[in-house]
Amino acid sequence: MLIIRRLFQGTFVVLLAVGCSKVAFEANKDFNKCQNSSLACTLISDNVERFEYDIKVGSGIVDILIVDDNSGSMSPEQAQMAGRFPNFLQSLANLDYHIAITTTDVSASMISGQANGPKPANGNGAFQDGKFIPFAPGISVLTRDTTNKESLFYNTVQRPETISCEQNDFSWNYCPSPDERGVYAARLAVERADSNFFRAKAHLALVILADEDERSQGGSAPGYPLEEKDMPEGLVAAVKSKFGVDKTFSAHAIIVKPGDETCLNAQVRVFGTRTVRGYYGTVYAKLANMTKGVIGSICSSDYGAQLGAIGYNIQDQVNSKGLACKPIDNLVDVDVTPTIAGLTITYDAVTNTVKFSQTLPPNTNIHFKYDCIKL
Repeated sequence: MLIIRRLFQGTFVVLLAVGCSKVAFEANKDFNKCQNSSLACTLISDNVERFEYDIKVGSGIVDILIVDDNSGSMSPEQAQMAGRFPNFLQSLANLDYHIAITTTDVSASMISGQANGPKPANGNGAFQDGKFIPFAPGISVLTRDTTNKESLFYNTVQRPETISCEQNDFSWNYCPSPDERGVYAARLAVERADSNFFRAKAHLALVILADEDERSQGGSAPGYPLEEKDMPEGLVAAVKSKFGVDKTFSAHAIIVKPGDETCLNAQVRVFGTRTVRGYYGTVYAKLANMTKGVIGSICSSDYGAQLGAIGYNIQDQVNSKGLACKPIDNLVDVDVTPTIAGLTITYDAVTNTVKFSQTLPPNTNIHFKYDCIKL
C-alpha cells in the first residue's frame, strides 16, 4: 500500500510503494481535455473519462534543445558554455539524451524597417527559425553514442557569425539578427517537430543562453512588442498541443537575472567602436519558473556548476511522468512492476506529474489508472 502525507498545497509524497497502490490527491477543477492526449481513454459516464494504460520504462530519455544567442556581444558567453559542456554531460550520464542547437534569430523580425531575410550572416537562412545547426556534415543531433561529442559541441556553440559581427563593428551585412527571440525560435522548432530529435516518450528540455531578453528588452523597446509566439505561455501550450498533454517540459535560462544590477552593468562592453549592453532576461526567467527550470547567471565566472545544476534538474524531471489530465475523486492507481525497494513517488499538482525518487530500471512497467472530467 501507499502511505500518503500532505506536505503543502497540491503536493503529496508517497512514502512506501509496494505493488498496485491507490494514491489520493487533491482534486483540481482545471482539467485538460483528454482528447488532446495520445493515451488510451474510455468514456465511463456522460462526463467522466477514464485513463488506464501502461508505460514501459527504458533508461531515462530526454531531448535537450539549446537556444544560442548568436547576436553580436555573445562570443565570451558562448566560449564559457563550450568549455564547460563536459560538466553538463556528466550530469546527464544516466540518461539517453538528444542534444540540438538553434539560435535566437528568426526571419519574422524587422530590424529598423529592414526585413530579416536570408543572408550570409544567418547562413542564408540555415541559422534561423528554430532550424538545427549541424555539428558536422550529416550530424544535427548529438547522442551519448556520438563520437567526439564534446569537440563537436565546442566548435558549434561558438558561432562564427557572432565573432564576424563583433569584428566588423556590428555592420548589418555581417551580423545575425540583434532582435533576439529565443522563445519564438523554440516555438518554431516545436512546430516543426523534427522526428530525428523529438521522441514521443522523452522529456523535453530547453536551455536558453542570452545576454538580453526576448526581443532584447522583453517587449518594452519601441517597435519591438512581444507577439504571440514570443510568449512563454504560448510555448508551453504548443508543446502540449504538438506532443500531447502528458508530455513533460522544462525550460532553463542562463541570462542576466532580473534584479542583478551588478551583472547588468557588467554587460556594458566595447567591441571596436561599438558599445553594447545587455538586459534583464525577464521573459526567459518567467518561462523557467513556469516549468520549474533552473535560472543561471550569464555573469558567472564558471558555467560548470550552472550547467551541472541544469543537468541534474533535467535528470530529476526525467524521473517523472505527466498525466493526461487532472485526476478527480482524489484517486490515482499506480502499479510499478517489479517492486523497487525504497521507491517514493511525488505528485505535483502544479505540473500535473507523478515523480519517482529513483531512475527506474530498464523494462520497469508503470500502470496508471485515473478518472478525469470530460469537457
